[in-house]
Amino acid sequence: MKVNEQTLLSVDNLTVGYDKPLISRISFQITRGQSLGIIGPNGAGKSTLVRTILGIQMPLEGSVSFLGSAVRALRADQRILLSYVPQRAAVDLSFPVTLRDVVYMSLLTQMRSGMMTVEEADTRIQSVLSRFGFNDMYVPLRKLSGGQLQRLLIARALVNEPLLTIMDEPTSNLDPAFTDAFYSILDEGKKHGKAFIIVSHDLEGVRRVVDKCLIINFDSWELRDHA
Repeated sequence: MKVNEQTLLSVDNLTVGYDKPLISRISFQITRGQSLGIIGPNGAGKSTLVRTILGIQMPLEGSVSFLGSAVRALRADQRILLSYVPQRAAVDLSFPVTLRDVVYMSLLTQMRSGMMTVEEADTRIQSVLSRFGFNDMYVPLRKLSGGQLQRLLIARALVNEPLLTIMDEPTSNLDPAFTDAFYSILDEGKKHGKAFIIVSHDLEGVRRVVDKCLIINFDSWELRDHA
């Protein structure tokens, strides 16, 4: 597959699954400012595909590269440019941390390498939390509702200003009012060259932001230029 300088992610003849393939020989690219929707029935392999793209799971065949490097061999400074919002995050709401603490953990690589000061980190954290409806970054985690927690996890994924963010059912716990704001945030990010992969059952919402759509079924897949 030919790769140009605008290509962020390249998936080439990828087969994913466990004991047997769930999705076979899939190929696509994501370029700067582009978004891909992934839709299909439960159990068809959408989350398995996402985990393989991220390098969490080994492919059965084929390859995945990000910024021209194999995804499983990314350097730390490359890895922070590829972000992930999982479908279900195991979060202990009783843990004694604040919103700032949760988001701050995503900035540790930049902090440890001297790329960012504590003051710069706090400015970045306050900015991204404000975009997601949080005015006080010192609110305890235990006070969050399910929808607020989902907003926090998305904010944490975006705080590094990644080039590509992969989201698995990101609107599942969001209220309708903030779901609309969420898609506006993604649309604005695209205008600045950010790219997104969105696994979702919210077809109407996904249509607002995706440039192409990957439709996965139990025995086939199809890549369309629209949702």
